[in-house]
Amino acid sequence: MLARTLASLILLGINAALFGALLVFFIFRPTIIAAPWDGPSLATVSLAAATITLAAVAGGIGLLAVWGYSTLREHAANVASNVAAKEANEAADRKVQQLLKEWGLSEEAGSEAVAKAYEQEQPIQHD
Repeated sequence: MLARTLASLILLGINAALFGALLVFFIFRPTIIAAPWDGPSLATVSLAAATITLAAVAGGIGLLAVWGYSTLREHAANVASNVAAKEANEAADRKVQQLLKEWGLSEEAGSEAVAKAYEQEQPIQHD
């Protein structure tokens, strides 16, 4: 843990030094304007900026679409799992009720009715 903290501090120091060096370089370097700003160069720069902005927006929309799709898929899987479990339990309950009716038992039947049902069963013949 100590090594990780130390490595983080060293990398933070290196990043701060590089940022400071770049900041000094861009602040104190002389500005050179080679050509005057005319209509075609201004249009070129404006279109380049619009292209970069449009690409950034398209990338953001793409990331949101992927995130939304994965979130919807996960939510749909959770809902389907819950509904399937509920329906399976209900189907099992219906089947148990059906079997109880077929065997002449009811859900309210006590141990005496169960004993009678066992007496009515035929013994299994083993060869």
